[in-house]
Amino acid sequence: MKKKFISIIMGVVIFTTSFLPFSAMTAFALDSIQILDSSSSVVQDISVETNDITLPLKHALQYCAENANASNVLTIKMPAGEYKITKTNTATSNTVLDLTNGTKILNDCPSRGNVINSPSGYYGYDGLTNFTVRGGELSYTDENTNESTLSRIAHANGVRFENVKFTEGFMSHFVEVAASKNVVFDGCVFDGFIGDLSTSSCEAIQIDILEEEEHFSGFPYYDGTMNNGVTVQNCTFNNLVSGVGTKSLFHGYYQNNIVIKNNTFTNLTGCAIFCTAYVNTEISENTISNCGEGINYFMMRQDSRLSSVSESDRLGSINKDCITKIHNNNISVNSTDDVSTASAIYIFGNNVTSAKQKKYDSFAKVGNYAVNRISVYNNTINTTGHGIRMYDTVNSKIHNNTVSSSRNTGGYGIYAANSSNSNAIYSNKVSQFSNGILIASSSKNNSVTYNNVSGAGSSGIVVNSGCNSNLIKSNVISNSGKNGILIGKSTGTNIQYNNIASSGADAIHINSKANVNSVSGNLFNGHGKYAIYFEKDAAGSVYTNNYKNSSSRFGYSKGAKKDYKFANYAVPKLNPISKKGATVTVSWKKVGGASVYYVYRATSKKGAYTYIGSTKKTYFKNTKLKKGKSYYYKVSAVKLSNGVKSRSNLSSYRGKKI
Repeated sequence: MKKKFISIIMGVVIFTTSFLPFSAMTAFALDSIQILDSSSSVVQDISVETNDITLPLKHALQYCAENANASNVLTIKMPAGEYKITKTNTATSNTVLDLTNGTKILNDCPSRGNVINSPSGYYGYDGLTNFTVRGGELSYTDENTNESTLSRIAHANGVRFENVKFTEGFMSHFVEVAASKNVVFDGCVFDGFIGDLSTSSCEAIQIDILEEEEHFSGFPYYDGTMNNGVTVQNCTFNNLVSGVGTKSLFHGYYQNNIVIKNNTFTNLTGCAIFCTAYVNTEISENTISNCGEGINYFMMRQDSRLSSVSESDRLGSINKDCITKIHNNNISVNSTDDVSTASAIYIFGNNVTSAKQKKYDSFAKVGNYAVNRISVYNNTINTTGHGIRMYDTVNSKIHNNTVSSSRNTGGYGIYAANSSNSNAIYSNKVSQFSNGILIASSSKNNSVTYNNVSGAGSSGIVVNSGCNSNLIKSNVISNSGKNGILIGKSTGTNIQYNNIASSGADAIHINSKANVNSVSGNLFNGHGKYAIYFEKDAAGSVYTNNYKNSSSRFGYSKGAKKDYKFANYAVPKLNPISKKGATVTVSWKKVGGASVYYVYRATSKKGAYTYIGSTKKTYFKNTKLKKGKSYYYKVSAVKLSNGVKSRSNLSSYRGKKI
């Protein structure tokens, strides 16, 4: 009977409380703010009597300001329930703001007030130290349309947001961080946002600069301090415009030691991660899906945005070494109203000339703000636009990425432009783009090696006009709509040991006025037209290639008066060398189709053989040799036509001592 009575009473309690407002329910359980010392003992209890928690929280923070220290970190334990803030509170050092009871705080401040900020009026990183917000939810009242943030942190050292949920943003940022050190966002959720890129940059977390008029007004001192050590990890970004990052900069000042890893970005109309003037940065193991753009990494803004470079009376220097890694991210991007052309990874440097500086009224000093030494590797990308885009990017490595498109009528898989020089693009798998890998806009000395490029709507690998001395080697290129490899008007390209299959037009197409250094060792397998095609006025050297599995089984040179077909030539077989005084005669058997023979010499059997002359005959006399010295010779059979030199491999050597 006693048990039955207790169960009836409990049922009445549960039934009654289920009809109470949420805040009333939680006040029933805990109706005060408790302050705990480092041993978890309650040292202060502050009554909470309304859902406006502004004054009780202020009193709790004042207590911590007077009593907390590094050896006695105080915890403000907030009650469960939904409350509002009507005036910005100031965070205190050596304090934990604990919302894990199920506390939700709404920003109801007039103007652009915030829930909680660091104190202003400090230099360097000497303001707020060792402050943590843990758990709970920060959001806005329905009436708050002031485009305000929830928290602003500046001149701080050691600030953490742990497992905090930020919701329902409006035309601004959830959190802004500037001039701070060792700031961590761990396990936080950022969900829901009203706004678009036409009115605001809208990053959920803005890693900002401290500049009086436009960036972080109200937080003196504006001493040029940059963020050094910001980590965003294990966080979730949903249904937003932009995720985390920076779009503003000073000339020659950089955000340093930034880590963005193991986060999830879903349904963003803008960019998931936007880095402007970052160095010593790692972006890794993030999952980005259904976003307008994935990762942007800029050393300088685009020409049209140079006016957004902020003024500083301090002298900064142009960074020469980014030391940045973008790796092991899974990125899926789609064009949106905010981003017309989706790019999974967009790397941008800019050579600011005096003309640009004058035209765009920029505070960026004249100089080349190249992206130097960045590594992009092991990323998995799917895009409706571009895969990896690089502008003015140098001495960098792009490797072991899997890059695919949902269409092959537009976009580039890997794109290096605007004097992107001396980069290594290797071991990537690129499929279904208009062009798989494209070198453009005066980019030179790049190596494109060991990539697998398939299903290009146009050409697999392209070197545009003006792009000199690039290497295309040991790539596998298949099922291109037009050409496997396309070379524009350029010089010094080496095309070696590529395996090219099933091109709609030519396996290798050399445009007019191009002069390739060598086409050698390539394997051709089934093409709509030719294995190698030189347009009129194109030139180059073609060594032995494998035409056996090609339907055409030859190359083709377009001439002004006569076209020319070429294939491999037999290697000359050298006769024993004859000697008379200081002269030797090198001779060989005639090679069918050859019009001239090139002769090479070395001073050791395995030495470097240097070109010493040519002849249309089947012998060559080498005079004025030094007595007592040994000389070794090799010969190549060559056909000259329309500027194309079709060569055999070098012969075996023959030697003679004088």
